[in-house]
Amino acid sequence: MKDFSIDQIRNIGVVGHGGVGKTSLVEAMLYDVKVTNRLGRVDEGTSLSDYTEDEIERKISIGASLLHLEWKNHKINIVDMPGYQDFIGEVVGGLRVTETALILLSAQSGVEVGTEQVWNIAERYKLARIFFVNRMDKEHANFEKVIKQAQESFGHQVVSLQRKRSLRSWRQKPKSIRRS
Repeated sequence: MKDFSIDQIRNIGVVGHGGVGKTSLVEAMLYDVKVTNRLGRVDEGTSLSDYTEDEIERKISIGASLLHLEWKNHKINIVDMPGYQDFIGEVVGGLRVTETALILLSAQSGVEVGTEQVWNIAERYKLARIFFVNRMDKEHANFEKVIKQAQESFGHQVVSLQRKRSLRSWRQKPKSIRRS
């Protein structure tokens, strides 16, 4: 691994309510930048973050996991943290050492109790916060509703930087042009 100066290192805590896909998102990030050559899955017990016997058996994160990747000449340290209330101490400790909280929201359930808890911890530590609306491919996903809910819960400083693009538009092939 190459050396990075302090201004080239970022520390991001991935947090949110239990079951919103934090570990799966981290896994996808690592796969996308070629840290790993396989996309691990929580359900199969093959994710890089959840590696203890208890985590694999329960299919949930119990402890905070530190992973890293390189992106545009920066080292990004990612702290993947549990979402269940039983392990809130891991979240408090994990956010204490990060500068940004990446807060996941489910596109189905929106703002939940765990979301509010991690927001309050991030607020206490004066961290930058980014919401990520996850699970857009699930039935009853509603991006606009989740954003509105986040604004009602956390204020109008919550803004959407990218609007939802329907799955149909992603998968749709361009229509051919007919000539008369």
